[in-house]
Amino acid sequence: ISTYVAVWLIQPWMQRRGIPAAWFGPIWAAAHLWLAANSLLSGRIGAAFGLARTLLGCCVLVVGSYTALGISTSAVGVVFYLGFMTVRGLQGPLLAIVLQADAPPEDRASVLSLNALLFRLASVVVLPPVGALADRWGIEPVLGFLGVVAGTVTLLVWLLFARAHAIHELSNTSIPP
Repeated sequence: ISTYVAVWLIQPWMQRRGIPAAWFGPIWAAAHLWLAANSLLSGRIGAAFGLARTLLGCCVLVVGSYTALGISTSAVGVVFYLGFMTVRGLQGPLLAIVLQADAPPEDRASVLSLNALLFRLASVVVLPPVGALADRWGIEPVLGFLGVVAGTVTLLVWLLFARAHAIHELSNTSIPP
């Protein structure tokens, strides 16, 4: 959810930097091409660095991306949005592999559906307060605040994940290249 919030905030961020609305579509398309490339490479990256390290790197990249967007005053800072798209591209396929490996074969479809439902419910809970804070405080302070919150939450979740899966097992998880 930490990267999805950034998707919702990037357009007002770009407006405040003076990026013309006509550029929103090409920037959005380029960012999604970047996401797709990272998705295609996620298996190789996960195999090269290990699943636990790759996911920890994603946690760090979320914090760095929020921080960089929050302090950037230039339209060129939109490049930091690619950090979120990198995380989305890497973690999606890798976590899907783990989720499918953990679920009994007869329950995999249900587990994946519940995962998608929980993501949507989290969006319903998280996005309205974030939008209200952005309206009240401004985009930049909210991005900084989200960096702290996302950093804390993602690290906590990563620790729970690593504990539940025993890090040494994660590095031996078969990740298709």
